Amino acid sequence: LFDGNPGPGNTNGLALDGVLLYAISDRGDSQSVYAISKWQRSSLSDSGSNYGLLDVYEGPPAMGELVAIALDSSGFIYVVDRSNGKLIKFGGDYEVVWSVGESGPGPRQFGSPRSLAIDSNGVAYVLDDGNTEVRGAAGPRLLRFSTNDGAALSPIPLTSYGSAVAIDPATGGLLLSLDDAGGNTVYRGVVSRRPVLSFRQKPPRTTRSRVARFRLASDESDTAFTCSLDSKPFRRCGAAVTFRNLKRGRHTLRVQATVPDGVPSSLTAYTWRVR
Repeated sequence: LFDGNPGPGNTNGLALDGVLLYAISDRGDSQSVYAISKWQRSSLSDSGSNYGLLDVYEGPPAMGELVAIALDSSGFIYVVDRSNGKLIKFGGDYEVVWSVGESGPGPRQFGSPRSLAIDSNGVAYVLDDGNTEVRGAAGPRLLRFSTNDGAALSPIPLTSYGSAVAIDPATGGLLLSLDDAGGNTVYRGVVSRRPVLSFRQKPPRTTRSRVARFRLASDESDTAFTCSLDSKPFRRCGAAVTFRNLKRGRHTLRVQATVPDGVPSSLTAYTWRVR
C-alpha cells in the first residue's frame, strides 16, 4: 500500500463516499506504521480491478494504531488512533482540523476504542471498551464528541462490552453490537444505563392495614419511577408511594425505573393481601 508495497497490510476499517473508498491499514509487516489510503471506483469491468489507488497518507502527525474510520456528509475524515488515545478530524487534503483525547477514563479519554460512527446531527460516537488494567478506569461506554470543534459531550455508559457502532441510514438512529451473555446482539437506539430497582419499604405479605406504604430505590441517582397498582395504567410516581383505602383481597404493585440516556429497568412487582 505504501513504501513500494502495492497492497494493504492489515486493514482495520473502510469508509465509502460515493466513488471514493477510504481505508486504514498498516504495512503488513513488523513495523507499527499506519496510513489512510484513498481509492477511486474504476470503470473497468474486471471484478478484480474495482478500485484504483489515488493516494496514501501516513502523517504528520504521526499516527499510531488506527482502529476505525468514518466520513461525515461534508467529506471530512475521522479516524480513531487507539495507541495515542485520540480522535482526529482531517480535511480532504489530510490537514488536521482538530484532534482530541488521550489515554484514560475521563469523558475525553480513551481506554480501548473499537468503532466509530458520525450522525447527521454532528456527533461523533466512539465505542470504547475501557481499560480494565487501569485502576478506577471507566468500563464500556459510548464516548461522544462534537464534530464541529471536538468538544467532549457526556459519555453514555453501556451495559456490556461491544464490537461496533453504526448509524441507521433510514432513521439516523444508533445501532450497537454488544457482547451480551451467550453471544453478540445488535441493538437499535442508545443502549446505556439500565437501573436496578428495589423496594426499601413495603407492606407485609399479609396485613389487616388498608394503607400500604412503599419506598423505592435505584442504583442510579437520577432515576424516575412509574407505578401501576392492580393492572391500572402506569403513571409517574415518586420514590415514596402510599396507597389508602385499599379493598380486602390481593393487590399487586408493578414498578419500572428509567434514567436519562438509558433503557428501562426490568419490571419489578410486589404482591400482598389485605385481610
